[in-house]
Amino acid sequence: MQRKRRRPMTEASGFSLLTFVLQPAHCVVLRDWMEFFDQPPDRLVVHVGQNPAIADQLRSLASEFGAELVIAGQTDPAQTTENETGLLWQQFDLIGDDLACIVRLDTLPYRESNLPWQAEAMEAMARHGAAFLTGSTLPFRADTTLPETGLMQTQRFSNCFAILPAPVWRKAQQAQQSGADAFGRFGSEAAVELYCAESGAFGLRLPNSPELRIFHCQEWGPRMAEVRAAFHAGRGIAPFLRGYQDDFMGARARFYMERRPPLSRRVRILLGRWKRNLLGQTG
Repeated sequence: MQRKRRRPMTEASGFSLLTFVLQPAHCVVLRDWMEFFDQPPDRLVVHVGQNPAIADQLRSLASEFGAELVIAGQTDPAQTTENETGLLWQQFDLIGDDLACIVRLDTLPYRESNLPWQAEAMEAMARHGAAFLTGSTLPFRADTTLPETGLMQTQRFSNCFAILPAPVWRKAQQAQQSGADAFGRFGSEAAVELYCAESGAFGLRLPNSPELRIFHCQEWGPRMAEVRAAFHAGRGIAPFLRGYQDDFMGARARFYMERRPPLSRRVRILLGRWKRNLLGQTG
C-alpha cells in the first residue's frame, strides 16, 4: 500500500536526498534515512551498483514515500572512493538550486518514536545564517554550543550526513578546486571546510543523543544487518555519545561496532610502538 504523503511543513522544506546505492541490501538503510526525517525528501538522486534489483527496490521505496526517483548513473565501490566529488557534481547538476541532503549508507540514523527535529533545525539554520547542517560524529573541540537550539556551531563537514543549499555546495567546490585536491577522496568535504575557514561561514551540528543519533559504522557487507540491529536497540552506543572527535582522528579513528583487528595485527602494532619508543629513548 502506498504511504500517504505528509503535508509539507513550509514552502522551503522540500529537499533532494543524494547518495550511492551499491547493493540491494543497502536499500534497508536508505529506508531508515527516509523515515528519519519529519518530512521525507521530494526527490531521490542516486548512483547505483550494477545489480538490477537495486533499481527495482528504489522505485518501490520512492513510490512508498511519494518521492521522485532520479538514477544518475552506475558506479562501484572503487569509483565512489576515487571519484566521489565527480559523482556528487553529477548529482548536484540534477537538482537545480534545491536544498540537498547528502548521506552515506554506511551511516545509520535513528530517532525515537518519530521524535520531531527537522523543522526546528532548518529554522535554526535560517535564523543563524548557517551554511549547512551536519552530524554523524562526536563534536570537535572547536565546536560551540548554540544556546536555545540544542545544536552546535561548527566548521567541520561530513558527507555521511549533511543538509545544505545546492548553490552553497557548488560555490565551496569552485572556490577550492585546487586546494581540495590535496585531500583525495575527502576533497568535497575539505572544500566546504576550507570555504568556511576562509569566508567565516559556519554550519550547525546535530549532536548525537540516545533519542536522536547518526553513527558512522564503516560497514558495507552482510554484517551491516547485525550492526544495524544493535544500533536500533541502543547497544554499545554510550562511548559514542561523549568526548570529542579530535581524540579519535587519524590512526585512532573508530566507528560504531567496529571489529577489533586480528590478534596478529594487534601484536605487530604493539611491537612497532615498542620499537619506536626504544629508538626514541636510545637515539
